[in-house]
Amino acid sequence: MSLTLVSIVGALLAAFWCMRVWWLNGQARHKKTADANELEWLDELVREHEAGTRDNSDYIRRLIRSIKEEHEPSTALDAQLEKAQRVLDERA
Repeated sequence: MSLTLVSIVGALLAAFWCMRVWWLNGQARHKKTADANELEWLDELVREHEAGTRDNSDYIRRLIRSIKEEHEPSTALDAQLEKAQRVLDERA
């Protein structure tokens, strides 16, 4: 009887572990996709603002702040954020 109980508990732990790994991998993929979408949106807002089509200064400021807090720093990211900030400063 105790061997059956140990087997059941072991199977439940293995199932829980597999679900946890699956969940964490899904979260990482979601974050990567969301980060890419956020950067693409920033580019689009900057282009519109630069062209004078729309005044996106508030959105760009909020997005810059959010990206600095949530994204992993990199040189490409820094260049993109500097460009967005430069466009804001030029159009102000």
